[in-house]
Amino acid sequence: MPITIPSTEIFDMMFMKLELCFDRMNLYANNNRMLELYHSLMINKITMEIDNLNTEFESNTLIMNWPSCYKLEYYWNDLLIIYYQILDILIKNNKQIILAYQPGDDIEKDLKNIGYCLSNIKSNYLKNILLHEMEYDDIWVRDFAPLQLFNDAINKYKFYKLKFNGYGKKYIFKKDALFSKNIITYLQSIDRVIKSHKNIELLELCEDLVVEGGNITNDEQCLIMNKNPLIIHNDMSWSKIHPILEKAFKKNNLNKYYTIDVKGLIGDDTNGHIDNLVRIYDDKILYMSIKDVNHPNYLRIKNLQKQLQEIIQRPNNFNEIIPIHHDNDDVVRNKIGNILPFSYLNYIRVEDIVIIPVNKKTNEQKKKFLRDVFSDSNIYFIECSALLNQFGSLHCCTANINI
Repeated sequence: MPITIPSTEIFDMMFMKLELCFDRMNLYANNNRMLELYHSLMINKITMEIDNLNTEFESNTLIMNWPSCYKLEYYWNDLLIIYYQILDILIKNNKQIILAYQPGDDIEKDLKNIGYCLSNIKSNYLKNILLHEMEYDDIWVRDFAPLQLFNDAINKYKFYKLKFNGYGKKYIFKKDALFSKNIITYLQSIDRVIKSHKNIELLELCEDLVVEGGNITNDEQCLIMNKNPLIIHNDMSWSKIHPILEKAFKKNNLNKYYTIDVKGLIGDDTNGHIDNLVRIYDDKILYMSIKDVNHPNYLRIKNLQKQLQEIIQRPNNFNEIIPIHHDNDDVVRNKIGNILPFSYLNYIRVEDIVIIPVNKKTNEQKKKFLRDVFSDSNIYFIECSALLNQFGSLHCCTANINI
């Protein structure tokens, strides 16, 4: 007697695949054989078709652009100190850096002028740094570097190019819009990269939509974005953006995504990139919290916790949300008194290393709290006021990949 096949959407899909692979006589196969076929096809569906976003914990390399475009600014020396501190931490912890520089740049000379030298970190520092000459418009490489994805089933990495337009054409961007293509071409020329990443592909994630890397926080299963930068930088309504995203995720076999809707911090020229507001850290969601109603950003983020509680109630890997408190001592201003977009959440993570931005008023109590939040990582702090003068921070000026 033939098996009665359950009438479900999943099994209907499996049934169509069975018809393509087997003659109709196999529909009379025994129960065990049908279960084997069902299980095999389901595993294939789950593993072969889903590309997982590479997480920062899984990455071993940071991409950075040498900040020579700000050489004439009053904070140039302080900017160099920040870059040296990042390189120092990474090299001493045996991480890798791809450091892009522009024609005419002299990195060693720049550092020597402020009393630093890369060889003081490690005599053979070039084992950790890949220097690459190329042209770019700005240092905020997080927003225009390629996204990296990995498929466990076929053991293959893919890179996705993000469309970039200078945050809604606020700034020049033509060189940065080509950055992903140029950096992948460079990676294709490196022997050890070729060995570990055969047939490197650069695909288009959303050719009809501007999506910046700083507006993405993710684990392997999903990502979270803020709607406001998408709406403003594309000059489109959410009702038009949403179907484009849905189509892109389906086309590229990506997993699910969530969105928040926050205007962004005062002074943030990205209109609310999520890396100032929310970060995924393992099974936790960390978020910017402000209790003082007189804080200039209080009204902008007061509904953030509620939005995240709605996300955590859905099927995902998140177990808790943790507030990262900011008070009036964390309001950073430039020399003419304008508020700059400081956030402890704009941190760098590379494998077991976390580098957290602090300001000149960050006290030991706050540092202890942050150490406790990231208790399973090696924690470093960098005072980042010079970066904030150009409205970004540590996470913004770096991009993670695995090579």
